Amino acid sequence: MHASTHYQLAQLAIRQGQPARALISLLTFLSIYPDNAGSRDVLILAEQISSNALELDAKEKLTPFIPNEAFRELDLLITSKAALRKDYTSKVKFNANLVKQTQLLVEKFPVAEPNETDLWLRVYTPLIQVLRQEENLVAFTYLILSSAEDNKASGWVKSNKGKIDKMVEAAGPAINQFRAYQIPSVVQGKPTRLKAWYTSEGKLEGIGDGEGAGEKAILRGPWQMIDEEGAITEEGNFSSAGNRVGTWRSYHTNGTLEKELAYDAEGKLHGRYVEYHDNGALSVEGNYDHGQPAGIAKLYHYCGTIREVRPYAQGDINGEVLFYYTDGKLQRRTNYKSDKKDGIETGFYADGTPEYTTTYVADKRQGAFTVYYADKTLERKGSYDQDEMHGPYIEYHPNGQVESTGTLNHGKLTGPLKLYYPTGKLSVEKNYDAATSELHGLYRDYDLEGKLLEEQLYEQGRVTRVIAYDAAGKVVSQTSVAKKGKTTVKGLRIDGTPLYTGSYLNGQPDGEWVFLHRNGATREIRRYAAGVRQGPTEEYYATGKLKQRYSYANDELDGFSEVFYPDGVVQRAGFYQHGQEQGEWHQYYADGTVSEEYNLLNGTAHGIARSFTPTRQLAQERWLEYGRLLALTAFDSTGRVIDRFDITHASKKFSLHYPSGKPRLESALACYELDGSAAWLSPSGKTEISYSQQQGNRHGAFRSYHPTTGKIAMEGTYRNGQREGEWKQYYESGKLRSKGVYRNGEEDGEWQYLFENGQPDMTRTFVAGELHGPARHYNMQGELLVEKMFERGEAVSFRGPGSDGKPTGAYQALAGSVSTQFANGKPAAVETYKGGRYDGIRTYYYSNGQVFRRVQNQNGGVLSGVLTTYYPDGKMREEENYAHDELQGRSRYYRPDGTLEREETYRSGEKSGPTSYYNAQGKPIKTEVYWNTYVYDVR
Repeated sequence: MHASTHYQLAQLAIRQGQPARALISLLTFLSIYPDNAGSRDVLILAEQISSNALELDAKEKLTPFIPNEAFRELDLLITSKAALRKDYTSKVKFNANLVKQTQLLVEKFPVAEPNETDLWLRVYTPLIQVLRQEENLVAFTYLILSSAEDNKASGWVKSNKGKIDKMVEAAGPAINQFRAYQIPSVVQGKPTRLKAWYTSEGKLEGIGDGEGAGEKAILRGPWQMIDEEGAITEEGNFSSAGNRVGTWRSYHTNGTLEKELAYDAEGKLHGRYVEYHDNGALSVEGNYDHGQPAGIAKLYHYCGTIREVRPYAQGDINGEVLFYYTDGKLQRRTNYKSDKKDGIETGFYADGTPEYTTTYVADKRQGAFTVYYADKTLERKGSYDQDEMHGPYIEYHPNGQVESTGTLNHGKLTGPLKLYYPTGKLSVEKNYDAATSELHGLYRDYDLEGKLLEEQLYEQGRVTRVIAYDAAGKVVSQTSVAKKGKTTVKGLRIDGTPLYTGSYLNGQPDGEWVFLHRNGATREIRRYAAGVRQGPTEEYYATGKLKQRYSYANDELDGFSEVFYPDGVVQRAGFYQHGQEQGEWHQYYADGTVSEEYNLLNGTAHGIARSFTPTRQLAQERWLEYGRLLALTAFDSTGRVIDRFDITHASKKFSLHYPSGKPRLESALACYELDGSAAWLSPSGKTEISYSQQQGNRHGAFRSYHPTTGKIAMEGTYRNGQREGEWKQYYESGKLRSKGVYRNGEEDGEWQYLFENGQPDMTRTFVAGELHGPARHYNMQGELLVEKMFERGEAVSFRGPGSDGKPTGAYQALAGSVSTQFANGKPAAVETYKGGRYDGIRTYYYSNGQVFRRVQNQNGGVLSGVLTTYYPDGKMREEENYAHDELQGRSRYYRPDGTLEREETYRSGEKSGPTSYYNAQGKPIKTEVYWNTYVYDVR
């Protein structure tokens, strides 16, 4: 112990009213530091205790928590001042009450038991035994009195140096004896006195018997291993030969049991072997047979459900190994022979659908493999040779179209490789040298229609020539690229408009490359160094506003990244490191206020996460570890806690509540993940949304309901967290509002949108989640207003309706002022485009000349201001206010007779504030107050 530790022990005893304990600790401090700057004050404190004159403020006193039976009698003797009588004499001639009280303390100090547990008896008994011998007590007393800066005491110390040295020589080891021997709380069921072992820095690292040091140390008997914080990490027994024997236990840093295992007499694992997660759930269980794993071993998820089952024989994994999802469903099955994979391995999605099949030989993939999408369609297939892809392979888009075809030679591309658009049209053709696997020969790039756009000639990974083609397949430009030095190149679209500019250095991309939108505006700026992405990259909308910016380091995303809304407001921001999202990230509402803040570790949620309302109020706070939700707190609009709960491996239910205490969300929970049925409820208890979940992902049927009528608002199916198959939306009346198909989470094919009267509102065509193909817009009478043609999400051309109400005529470019007319010559649609996006006021009509809808887009094409829609007779149908492309403020909706039906209030696209309903006479019948997207109050 350090001298300061003795002083702290004294203070602890003083505050508990235990003078004997306090006095021995103070005296020990003074014997170690008799001439310390603060020793005189310590001596005065010891004299006050000896005189029973020490007074403490009530706030400094502690309720005794250290059992004091052993020192009770000695305390009474000290406080009674019995030793201060004249007939009680001392050999120390110094006028201080401390002299006789010290003598009394040494004479009457309690006797320590062999396996004593009282800390003061364990620490100070060796010193007391030394002081009871010969003249040691006199020397000890004069030494501590020298702190008084008194000539008499210091003179005795100087003239009796031999006695002082002799006492110190005996007392020093006695004081340090506690450091050398510790008494664990329990070893084999009883307290045991054992030797303490220390690192070279003086930190305790173990308690137990043995001899030697370092790697040559031989440990024997019961032992406890100690970490730097003083916590036990392992405990068990060593044999006389220094082998671990019997049961050993190790502990997590939080003190919970980590492992429990058994050893035979030779120090080999033998018998039951068990590991636990730090949350107390089972992690591993199995058996050893004299050093070798034997029989069935089971591994468990963090929540304690079965994760893997392994069969062992002759110390190796032999037989079929099964892997499971957290809900117990089979994830993968594979065969092992002598600890190596051997045979067919099959993987499954969480719903049991086959995901892949492959074959192993001697722990290496060998032969054909196939991989499937969750909807059972083929994703890719090929072959392996000695764990390397070898031979022809083919990949498919989710819609079943071929995505790529090529050949590999032991993991390296060789020969021709073809890439295809989701439409099935050819996108890229390139060739790899069989010997070097470098790009070599012609690289052909095709547009969305499959027409040849550009050729690049490669020579062992370096470009030597760039050729551009027009729509007829004729060469329009050709640039030779120098093998050494810099060459500037320009790329062209099929129509001859510029596509990109950049430079090659020694045949590899280098410096700044600029890619352009169809309107000539910058689309992206990349930086290269010797063919590798380096430095910042910026992406832009066709309007010129920044869309995204991020940085690369050696072809990996690295550094700060930002994504922006079309009007320039930041949408998401955070950092990448070596290609993965790391640290604190933020997401923002369309007006720039923070909506989410969270921490990521290698792209996985880890740490604190917070959700905010559009009004900047904290709505929810979550704590996650490696993607697992461990704690959640939900707040109401005043900041009051509505829900607070911790999630453990045993948690089976997850609930959120309204401020009234009524349930808002009820979901099944398993293994730290939302799993099973879930329902969002209205304040009245009616179901608003119902769905099922699997492994934290929505899976199976989904339905939402209109809160006023209870009729279905939306229905569809999820598969592994992604929308799949046909989805439909309905009006409150039950009439169809929209329908379309999702494939692998992306819109696919034609989607239809209808007015409540059954007339078409809009049709859109999607390919792999992007608008691609015709999109038609109608008014409430089903009259076609305009047909627009999209290419990969970008509107490029339009045409109007013919006499038969169908789109007719040649397509015209979408730029500047755009208008269409009905067959009677009256306007159908009037729009303005800038940078490929709406700009300014747009107006749509009925064929009778009446306005159908008027809306405004500003600042990068986002919806701004009032959107008004009218019935065919001119009566108002709806008034909606927008800001930053989202509903903002008051919106009003009217019946066909012109009477107000309801008013809604929005903030950044979310209902926030009152929603009021009116009867046909215009009187309010109900008002729902929304906060954080749910009904907070009903009036």
